[in-house]
Amino acid sequence: MKYLFLILSIFLTNLSQAESATLYVASLKSNFGYGSLNEIGIQSQTSPNNLANISLIEFDHKGNSYEGVNISASLFIGGKLKAYSGVGGFFAKYDDCEVDFSNAEKDCTSIYTYGLYPEVGILLSIQKLRFGAYGRLYKTFKDDSREYHAYGFKVGYEF
Repeated sequence: MKYLFLILSIFLTNLSQAESATLYVASLKSNFGYGSLNEIGIQSQTSPNNLANISLIEFDHKGNSYEGVNISASLFIGGKLKAYSGVGGFFAKYDDCEVDFSNAEKDCTSIYTYGLYPEVGILLSIQKLRFGAYGRLYKTFKDDSREYHAYGFKVGYEF
């Protein structure tokens, strides 16, 4: 968890120096559950070779739908076509509820998970549009502490 806060502090410091940002949506397929990981976020170039991201995420894991936040920082090379690698972290939760049908009450327990991941990818800039493909190796530190491979794409618009 302390690593997630470290990455967040680096992100917020760098974000204050950004000149422009890209709003993006992304979807990843993985081997960690029954669905995909979806995110909507903001990516900014914080210095000549640095990218920073913060996003809201939603993913399915073992039949449960998690929601949370994702942050990452990356180094890149290139111009209109950028290759990058970086590290990120996430924090997510879901509510595990049991319904008592005799009196219509719900007994809910919040389940949390968090983790880190390295990420590699490419980004293509065409005027204000951004297209990307990337992969991640998630390492979770809660639930059942596992590693998951994920790959996907993102589409964004610079503002």
